[in-house]
Amino acid sequence: MDPIRVAVIGLGGWNPAILRAVSQDETMDVVGVSEYDPQRLESFVAKCGEVEAFGDSRQMVLQTKPDVVFLSIPPASGVAALEFLAAQGIAVFKPAPLARNLTEAAQVVRMFRDRDLPLGVGNPRRAMESYRALLDDAAEGVSSVRAELVTQIKLPMGWRGDCQSAGGGVLLYSGLEMLDILIEVAGLPESVYAAIQTDRPASGDTTTPVHDTDDTVMAVLHSGTNPIGQLYATRRGGESREWIESTSSRGTVLASEAGGDAAEAAACREALAFAHSVAAGEANSDQAARLLLAHATVEAMYLSAQTQRPESPYQQLQIHGVSLEQCYPAKAEE
Repeated sequence: MDPIRVAVIGLGGWNPAILRAVSQDETMDVVGVSEYDPQRLESFVAKCGEVEAFGDSRQMVLQTKPDVVFLSIPPASGVAALEFLAAQGIAVFKPAPLARNLTEAAQVVRMFRDRDLPLGVGNPRRAMESYRALLDDAAEGVSSVRAELVTQIKLPMGWRGDCQSAGGGVLLYSGLEMLDILIEVAGLPESVYAAIQTDRPASGDTTTPVHDTDDTVMAVLHSGTNPIGQLYATRRGGESREWIESTSSRGTVLASEAGGDAAEAAACREALAFAHSVAAGEANSDQAARLLLAHATVEAMYLSAQTQRPESPYQQLQIHGVSLEQCYPAKAEE
């Protein structure tokens, strides 16, 4: 069997770790790496000169013809890159979120679904043992779920501090992954109520950069009038921590994993599993389609923070022309 031809676009996020893991997998062949940042690309070439490196991702794809691309680039150029890769018939794995907003996310899913191409979206928690146990227990039903995530702001912020470039802050880039788990555990909420805060540098503060993306979110998820979930996420906290707790008649289940190496290893397992599923003809875009539920919830939370009243993720899906059947394609086919 021929090795899986793998290419990497962007050396940010988990991609350096994924690249190392792929390089150690005898069933995969890294055919090219591209990076738009010249200094980052030069550093990579100095360390890994045996892999062909490109400054232009499109040139790399056309020249190397990969089976799978691991994509990690700023979101402002993400949709255009995904559209090009879909047009070339290439399977793609990228980290969450799908895009800057639900409009772009739905567009991305459609372009891969229409071509029957695999699209994987990473959420390392799904590959972590305690979160897997939480999801398995939730299959029996839960009454409520709570989540907390505390991280630090990344400096320099660059595009992450600009709402037009990023689409959002901690809610979109950290909270969405937690919501992905919460929604699978407790279901899509009928409404959400959110308070969102963006810190402004105080006079004389030289450590907080000027930015307009959100730093902290506190949200309550409802089914009817009953609260079924809570989310607290901030990137202005102390020591990083995260957990999700579900409650049912069977008791309480707590999922919590340390970051760093644990999250990196889980991200690598997800990425390699996706590439192997592509080679086996078993990959699809179902996971990406399900993530539209979390994107709709994030959209409703941002709207709720503006209107100061509960907003509906269902309504956001309807506005953007996305049906529940499209988010659960496997169920729709049964």
